[in-house]
Amino acid sequence: MKGKKGLSLGRERKFEIKRKNRKKIEKSEVNRVAKEDKGFIRVHPSAVIGKNASIGRGTVVWAFAQVGEKAAVGKNCVLGNGCYIDRTCQVGDNVKVMNKALVYRGCGIGDNVFVGPGAVIANDKTPRVEKTREFDGVEWSIGEHATIGANATVLPDVNIGRNATVGAGSVVTAHVPDHGLAYGNPAKLHGFVCECGEKALLEKEGKETCLMKCSKCGKSFSVKSEDYKRIEK
Repeated sequence: MKGKKGLSLGRERKFEIKRKNRKKIEKSEVNRVAKEDKGFIRVHPSAVIGKNASIGRGTVVWAFAQVGEKAAVGKNCVLGNGCYIDRTCQVGDNVKVMNKALVYRGCGIGDNVFVGPGAVIANDKTPRVEKTREFDGVEWSIGEHATIGANATVLPDVNIGRNATVGAGSVVTAHVPDHGLAYGNPAKLHGFVCECGEKALLEKEGKETCLMKCSKCGKSFSVKSEDYKRIEK
């Protein structure tokens, strides 16, 4: 019993030492960032920030994340562990790119977008080891307040509309309209969602637009009738 008690106390002391060391590391890292960036951003020492890349105030860049050359990341963003923002990518404000998510050049990300862990935004329809796609004048986007679920793959040149939601594990091969709810492989349109993320119900169908109402918060919004007809039955 005495031996077990001593072992237990020993472990507690080790954990206490680790906690103290961690606090020292965090404190020194904050001081380093404060000197370089006046305290407005936090970048983990293991993260890689490319030449001429810009990162907005209030943004946190976690361990092993990489931001490519000439990429621009907005204010108050979170770049998770091991995520990748390709060179020249434009990322808006209040964006969360979660752990191990990969965003390749050509795709722009609007404000308040959530990119789930392990998601991939691809950029080449016909990849070959001996060639690289030219991106002059080529761009597509993920609209403001959209959500890309964990491990989803969005293929090149595919636009995701404002307030849209892509389900986890989906493979998106076609454009998703504003407020669209798409999931599956290949992803199909299964309905529409409110800005709050909850599914909306049809309130009134018209020739040009359809009026939708959120099943939770009660907000109403319009979608194109042609998009509503795309819903998978």
